Amino acid sequence: MNRILELENRRRNAFYGDCMRNFEHLFVTTEWVKSSLTLDYSVDPEKVTVVYTGVGNIQDQDIDYDSRPQKLLFVAKQNYIDKGAKLLLEAFRLLRGMHPTVELVMVGPDPKAIGALPDEERITFHSYLEWNALELLFNEAYAFVMPSLYEPYGLVYLEAMKCGVPIICSNTGGMSTVVDQYDCGWSLTRGNAQELADIMHEALSNPAASQEKGGRGRSFVNNHCSWDLCAEKIIQQLEKDN
Repeated sequence: MNRILELENRRRNAFYGDCMRNFEHLFVTTEWVKSSLTLDYSVDPEKVTVVYTGVGNIQDQDIDYDSRPQKLLFVAKQNYIDKGAKLLLEAFRLLRGMHPTVELVMVGPDPKAIGALPDEERITFHSYLEWNALELLFNEAYAFVMPSLYEPYGLVYLEAMKCGVPIICSNTGGMSTVVDQYDCGWSLTRGNAQELADIMHEALSNPAASQEKGGRGRSFVNNHCSWDLCAEKIIQQLEKDN
């Protein structure tokens, strides 16, 4: 069975590679995706342009970071296991002993599915929220934590950054290249609970640095992430190619 799966994966990768290399130009969301196309599928890097995306309708309410409670936020409408919900729960249990007032808000996950106990200490679960309530959570968050197992992009990161919130992500996805380039958060290198707990501890223990990272994330989104900018980059490249 493993041999069959290996052959099927090779066939699919060869097919995808042929498709990608035959496009005149490719527009992608992050440098991480561009790197994957060039390294994994041998696409000419000159044929790949990073344009990011817009960020949706979320509004930055400009809530002073100093006044925000030490509240961590996780939001995933679906596939919350793949987006690191169980890893975050495990890490938060390690973190609670170091920070007696820290709270975690998880929007989307089923508590039972990720192994949460009934009335888990200092964790609030929401299965669904109206947009105004969700937008307020983003604006009040101290840090946004979504350690996805795999995430080529992730609009939810941009929504947090738009509100001046530093982000914590995995280095197995596109947002880690943004974090590294613009210093707007932290990325996990090993992807285990202790590492994640240590990173959250660092964020909570140094409010000034966390606020600065959040500010750089806000600047990144404001300067790079709009549909007008995205369209402008695409049009410029198409005119250049022609």
